[in-house]
Amino acid sequence: MLKEELIVSSYRFSSLEDALLARKELEKIQYLEERLNYDNPKSILLIYKKTIETKTFQTPVGLEFLLKLRKFLLEHEISQEDIDEIPLNIVFSKDVQASQPQIKTRIVKVYEKPEPRKFTMKISMTMNFILVILLISMFVIALTSSHPNILNYEKVITNKYASWEQELRELESELRNKEYSEVNE
Repeated sequence: MLKEELIVSSYRFSSLEDALLARKELEKIQYLEERLNYDNPKSILLIYKKTIETKTFQTPVGLEFLLKLRKFLLEHEISQEDIDEIPLNIVFSKDVQASQPQIKTRIVKVYEKPEPRKFTMKISMTMNFILVILLISMFVIALTSSHPNILNYEKVITNKYASWEQELRELESELRNKEYSEVNE
């Protein structure tokens, strides 16, 4: 990597990604400069606020442009209360930088999948076991019941008609016996 690739607008960046970001910001600045109407400070104020709100500029190249716009607005009688401060999203102290990995680690731990609770698992397994036993006992009751149900209705109805047929035959034979005994007397 060449040193020239890391230099953008008199700033030398430590990484190629930062230098590329600064080049993109420089293109945005050139685009805005061509279209800005410096005769209308209120339009400049709107653009200034919008670029801060959308975080359009992050590198020193873009921040320098924002500072230029801020100075212009202050010179053209825009009150300081109306002009937002330029936010810096960079940490300059080494102590704060050293603490940042701990924050990231803490955030990662928050998103880790929690361990399943053993107590909840035991309750779930116990409930499933009880439900299986109840299901089996329902089938046993349904199969052994004398009342007709979906599992044994054919057998119960067949037995009922068979018992009626048996009773009819017995009654028929009694009637014949009575008729025979009346005829013989």
